[in-house]
Amino acid sequence: MNLDNIHLTTFIFYMGIAIVSALGIYFAEKNTYVKIIDNTQLKKYYPVGKILYLILFISLVFISSFRYVGPGIGGADTLWYISLFQNNTDVGFNIEKIITLKQQEPLFYLLIKLVRVFTDNYLIFFIIIYSIITIGYLEFFARNLRKGMVIYPVILFVVNYIYSFSAIRVSLALPISFLAVGMYDKGSKKNAVILTLIAVLFHYSALVILMFFVFYEVYKSKIFRRKWIIVGTLIIASLSISLLINNISFIFEATKYRYYLDNQNNLRGQLPTIFFAFIVILNHKSLVTVMKEKAIFLYTVYFSFLLVPAVMFLGAYRLHSYFDFPKIIVMSYLIAVLKTKFASSDRAGRLLIDFIAFTMIVVWTSYLVIRTSNSALLMPYINRLFM
Repeated sequence: MNLDNIHLTTFIFYMGIAIVSALGIYFAEKNTYVKIIDNTQLKKYYPVGKILYLILFISLVFISSFRYVGPGIGGADTLWYISLFQNNTDVGFNIEKIITLKQQEPLFYLLIKLVRVFTDNYLIFFIIIYSIITIGYLEFFARNLRKGMVIYPVILFVVNYIYSFSAIRVSLALPISFLAVGMYDKGSKKNAVILTLIAVLFHYSALVILMFFVFYEVYKSKIFRRKWIIVGTLIIASLSISLLINNISFIFEATKYRYYLDNQNNLRGQLPTIFFAFIVILNHKSLVTVMKEKAIFLYTVYFSFLLVPAVMFLGAYRLHSYFDFPKIIVMSYLIAVLKTKFASSDRAGRLLIDFIAFTMIVVWTSYLVIRTSNSALLMPYINRLFM
């Protein structure tokens, strides 16, 4: 990580987005109530909660859509996306090339054509794009957070948010994938698969969600409820995947992902994913009990552990992105479990756990913001309206 390229004002601004957004979501979730309809409990928002989410939506769309974009600023790939839009680029819909990952994802280009029907102004295109992304992100939190939950892990969302300044296609695939995972756990498996395929046609990396569904079906069985079995099978599976990848990496040589094979990642960058997985495993039973219908998110943590070899040896760093938001929910429940386990009746102890967890999350978010900003050319941030 290059610290020489840090733009302090932009760094503070990005971290400010993280903190203010988490506070906004916290107060929005405090302004909720439960309404029972046909024996089903539904979360509803008081007007204040709705207004807070609306303010967050408008603010986040404004910040992302009206950023200045130029050579070396505003996102590494953004000028390319603008060029695609202005040229009304068409890649067609060749099934063979899609299956073999040899053409660009068609749905993004279809979206370009739909917008170009009524405008050639890329700023309007950005507003539409970031409205979709922001709605998806906020909807995920509104659907999965509850009053009384630990909210400050939401700070981490800012990493995906600023990354969307550069990686637009994968950022469109993410919220669709989040919906698919939620549907799958509720029994709508067919619809979940259909949604995942739609996400895949925005970015092929969303295929990882289909792999996760298979993993989830295996690991949710009673056989894998013991900690030592979970740890043992994950380690064996991870080593097996590492050996397999070394023998099949040539498959990607003929695809549009050839570039990533030369950009492998080291183990050091994967240590937080590994560490978090083991902490979650140690508290598996308690987390399953408290998370209930959200327990599917627990398995995204274990699946992320299995993705480490692919991220390291194939350079497939974007795969983790599909599980970042579910892991935020797991983190929230984990902190609550740790407070109950180690300081159930000790207010000072609970505050200490909160302080340690909050500090670790802020430090980790800061590191990721700097790393992402360096790699995706996101510093300095300049707003077009204030130039």
